[in-house]
Amino acid sequence: MINIEYKNFDFNSSNHQDAIIKAKKCSSQVRELINRNELKYNIFCIDNARAQILLFKKFVIEIKENYSDVIVIGMGGSVLNPKTLINLCQNNKLSKLKIHFLDNTDPIYLQQLLVNIELKNCAVVATSNSGQTIETNSLIGVMISLFKYHNIHDIGKRYYFLTNPNDGMLSRIGREINANIIDHTENISGRFSGLTNVSTFIASLVDVNVDEYINGARKKLDQFMNDDSDSSISSAAAIYGEQKPIMINLGYLQQFRSYLEWYSQIIAESLGKNKGGITPIHGLGPNDQHSMLQLYIEGSDDKLYSLFYIQKLESSLTVSSLKVFENLANKTLSDINSINFNATANALCVIKRPVRVITLRDLSPQTVGELVVHSMIETIILAHMMELNPFDQPGVQLIKDNTKSLSANSERSQ
Repeated sequence: MINIEYKNFDFNSSNHQDAIIKAKKCSSQVRELINRNELKYNIFCIDNARAQILLFKKFVIEIKENYSDVIVIGMGGSVLNPKTLINLCQNNKLSKLKIHFLDNTDPIYLQQLLVNIELKNCAVVATSNSGQTIETNSLIGVMISLFKYHNIHDIGKRYYFLTNPNDGMLSRIGREINANIIDHTENISGRFSGLTNVSTFIASLVDVNVDEYINGARKKLDQFMNDDSDSSISSAAAIYGEQKPIMINLGYLQQFRSYLEWYSQIIAESLGKNKGGITPIHGLGPNDQHSMLQLYIEGSDDKLYSLFYIQKLESSLTVSSLKVFENLANKTLSDINSINFNATANALCVIKRPVRVITLRDLSPQTVGELVVHSMIETIILAHMMELNPFDQPGVQLIKDNTKSLSANSERSQ
């Protein structure tokens, strides 16, 4: 369950009243597209999500039985989606299989990552919808070279590619080395792959209950499809009605980091178009209270704030009872964390900043499934309200084209 409180939102203003009407109209459009199984909206196909789980189970068992480590290679949503699911759901649960995400081409980072990995006990999972992602394919090539350097010759069987099996460099690499190829859901934007095998396959490797996760997603989707008062609709209306160009998203658990990175991605790539959009800035509390809060309290009033926490956080870690600790004595770290969360929310409210307080019941897979679908629907409704295509990213494509051109020029000059 997700609860959202709105503080300092003037819902009686003409801006907000117009936004509510527009959000409901756009929500009807989105529902119709989902009901029609419109191609880009199959990101919400729960039947497909459940069928994929059944198909990849044999690979999950195979990896767990044969390897101690898995390196997951991908860029953007290919990594942020599974990281969101794993980092929120795992809590302190320890998986025997260690998962390592590789989503950059920093050679120093990769060298440091490999220090604690025994390659002979390592599998590689790589994800690319198009199969043409330069960074992903380059990292796969580097890993192939490393395996060969260490005299590991059964390369193909330890590679698992989620991609279009019929097109793209990644599928050609897969055929060349005889890798395991798992069909990537067709025609979806990577940032919206939260309910596909991009997320569920990788999360299953570290024992996240993905069936519960999909059940939570189903619950939230049903609420949206059948209820005009659904939180995704009211949330989109509230954001649109405020007309703030910057959205500050603060999580008061370290586990929110990957979710907030993904949330920033879907906001930025879906809404940042036609010289407009919303600029998302994410952070963690109480860390950012000591770096960014001065700006938020006394800087320009051009920001909307969203604070994320959970209802009940258990902790046995307690401050010493020594009198020198005064009013901190005997408090748990959960108490201190909650005090910081409430202090920040209250401070922003005192100076009349618009604040959404978003509280999760817990960090169960079901609740995380609800949160992911809520965030996806909220963003897609906002895109419709702003008359934007939520699924394309023409600006990113320009960078991809330049990268490809520079790579080709570099090859010719050698």
